[in-house]
Amino acid sequence: HTPVDWNAPDGQPVDIVAGLAGAEGTPMLKALARMCRALRDPVLVAKMRGAVDAHALWSLIALQEAE
Repeated sequence: HTPVDWNAPDGQPVDIVAGLAGAEGTPMLKALARMCRALRDPVLVAKMRGAVDAHALWSLIALQEAE
């Protein structure tokens, strides 16, 4: 709930952190690109910030994946 000063280049505190893990040989670069594109969507990011719990957040991510 409280953003963290992460010394980001834009000077903004960080309030969303994403991680990516996968087995060797998986298309990680494509997954990373999709994640970066999704996080550039201000509507999705606002919904993520408003998620009331992990289940709600996961549902948003799953819906994004389905598109």
